[in-house]
Amino acid sequence: MIASAAAFVVLGVASAAFACSALPSVVRIDPTSAQSGTTVRLAGSSVPAEGAVEIRWNGVTGPLLSTAVADRLGNFTTAVELPDAAPGVYSLLAVTEGNGGVARVAVEVLPSVADPVTITAVNSWASADGAAPPVEQRGDVGMLVGVGVLSVGLIALFSAATVAAVGRRRAPAQR
Repeated sequence: MIASAAAFVVLGVASAAFACSALPSVVRIDPTSAQSGTTVRLAGSSVPAEGAVEIRWNGVTGPLLSTAVADRLGNFTTAVELPDAAPGVYSLLAVTEGNGGVARVAVEVLPSVADPVTITAVNSWASADGAAPPVEQRGDVGMLVGVGVLSVGLIALFSAATVAAVGRRRAPAQR
């Protein structure tokens, strides 16, 4: 019974100590997505009054991006420049000195506008050096002309058949 009472007291003291320790809480990041090199603003709370906060990139031991000092109410704001990183989702961590409290917020690194885009043109009739062959060697031009002539012939045939059918319908009515 004494052992269980002692355990209860130890757990109660540990819980109170944990509840009184200030763990940072990042409440806002603006913007939530940006390109590398863009400055984003962080705001947080629940930090020890006038305590130091380190902003780290993608891990507790990641590169230090900024430091901030909380006000007397435990709130902090800071601005950080997003490091050079491949597009993707990363973490910014607010780490308090002393008690090791950590808060994490996600930020998306967008592709840079300056990222090169390669466009490869496919030309089925160009030679290896990129020059176009003479017109007589292009089978696609002959095919195009042939399809055009066939289309005109079919339209003419359909028109003649329509005129003949209309003429036959009127012929009995005129008697």
